[in-house]
Order: sequence, then C-alpha cells, then structure tokens
Amino acid sequence: MERVVVFGSDGYVGAVLSMQLQESQIQFVGLDSKWFSPSPDDREGIATDVRDFDLQELGFTPSAIVYLSAVSNDPIGESFSVPTLEINAHAAERIAVQAKSLGVSRFIVASSCSVYGDSGKDARSETDRTMPLTTYAKSKVLLEDSLRPLADSSFRVIALRFATACGPSPSQRLDVVLNDLVASALSSGVIGLNSDGQSWRPLIDVRDMARAIIWALTCAPSGMSPFEVINVGSEQSTLRVIDLANEVASAFPGVEIHVRNQATVDARSYTVDFAKFRNLAPAHQPRISVQQSISDLREYLDSESFFAPAPRRLEHLLGLIHARELDENLRWL
Repeated sequence: MERVVVFGSDGYVGAVLSMQLQESQIQFVGLDSKWFSPSPDDREGIATDVRDFDLQELGFTPSAIVYLSAVSNDPIGESFSVPTLEINAHAAERIAVQAKSLGVSRFIVASSCSVYGDSGKDARSETDRTMPLTTYAKSKVLLEDSLRPLADSSFRVIALRFATACGPSPSQRLDVVLNDLVASALSSGVIGLNSDGQSWRPLIDVRDMARAIIWALTCAPSGMSPFEVINVGSEQSTLRVIDLANEVASAFPGVEIHVRNQATVDARSYTVDFAKFRNLAPAHQPRISVQQSISDLREYLDSESFFAPAPRRLEHLLGLIHARELDENLRWL
C-alpha cells in the first residue's frame, strides 16, 4: 500500500499496530497527542491534537486512514465528557470529510462492543439495537452514525467494534479489566472486585486487534458495502468477570479473590455474535487466548522492559492538569 496515516499511533492499540505495520512493510505516518508518552517528543511521529489537525498539513494524500484517537475507558469518559465526544466522534467526522475530499479511499475506525450496553447472554450482532450506557460508549455510536452518510463506492468506511482489549503493549494500560486483574495479582497478591463479577465481557488481545486493523486495510473484500460495522472478537474469549478473576488466580498460586463488601451489579454486561468477522476474515481471526494474554502480561509486567509512565490513565491525566500541563479540555498548555 501507499502510505497510511494512523491517528493515535502511540496509544495502547496504536503502539502495537505500529509495530505490525512495520513488520508488514506498510509505510505509515503516526500522529498522537502524546498524553501518555514519557515526554511529548519521546516517540517518532507527529505530536498533534487531532481536534486541530488539517490533513493537508501532511503534504501527501494517504491511501488509507486508521482512526484510533480516543479518550478511552469509562471513568475518563465520565470525567471528561466534552473532550471524549470531541475526540472520539466530532474530530473523526471532520477528518473523514477532509479525507474524502482529498481522495482517500479507505477509512478504518476503532469502535467498541460496549455500544451494546446490557445484553446479558443474548449475543448481539451488528444489526441489533445499540444501548450505550456510558459517555465512551455513546461517543462510539455517535462516531458510527456520523461516518455512515459519508461512505460511498470511492470512500469506504469500516468500523471495527472491538471486544474489550487486553494484553501487553509498549504503551501499556492497566485500566482495562483483565490487565487490571493481572496487575493486582502481581502487585498485591489479591484480586479485588468492585462488582459482583457476574457481568459478561468478550475480550481480545491487543495484538489480535492490530491484526484485524491490518486486515481492514489490506484484505477486506471489495464486495462489502461502502459502510461496514463489524464485531471483532471471539465467543471463546467471552467470560464473566468472576471467571476472568479465576483464570488469573489459577496463574498466580496463592492469590486470593476478594469481592468487596456491598459489591454492585455492573450493568455493562454483553455477549456478542462474531460470525460476520469469521466469515469475512477467516485468516485473521483472534489467535491469542485469554490464558495466553494472562501469561504474556505477567511476563511483560514482571520484566525490566516494562516502562509505563501512565498505565492508569485517569490518574495520569488528572496529574497533568494539576501540574498545569493540560487544561480541563485535555489540551496541552
């Protein structure tokens, strides 16, 4: 392919995607806000706020764009609802309008299975009604709705509704469910659950997420409709949170699971039908099991190579605001 542009290239998913793009010898340019880099100039790529970026600044027309920029996770989304909607949806729409006018042919966006809200054991497919419960999930529905009317035969949009991310990354996060459980087991020998653990979660390793994005860039069938929403994950990696905790505990002999007093019911409980992705991308299905993700996370977090200045993202952002490096709208000062 000609050069690809990746927005959010330094993020949890973007850092892994960048490595896989290099391994696949796909030329790309990365852009990132650098909120979670050790310093804004620490990594390659362009440091920018996607809300202000103009594609013409690139000086070339990319063959495709991957939009990963997002205020990610529910606690951050609730604390910063305005920038969450601005970055996750409004900026993506503006970039997509520019991309279409410049002749970009493919626009890949990271959506989320969290848009299904509370479905329990009734597996949701792409045609089922969405029921977003949080600002983050609502921003992903808004993202999809804003891009749908832009798609046509010359500007194809693929929205990948990912299962909950997990696994090791050069830009590590510990504020996603499985990573948090592994980190707690490593650091304290105790896995603490704030909820009753009965909610369902489909999971996908971040390395399999990157492989799915590369499929969307390079292998997605030309016969698909101009706008496609695709659930990405697997039924085999769909478990209740308490079952995830038990899987982690089995990998850490002696670790105890504590369900905290007055634990609440987590309404974010959903199972998902991944048949469409299986049919479209049989050679790019998730390969990494939950058990392998746990093992790889343990090895990575316990190694000297692990360096994450901000694995718990909300605390880091609040710290930058307190230090007057970011403003309340998550813009660099």
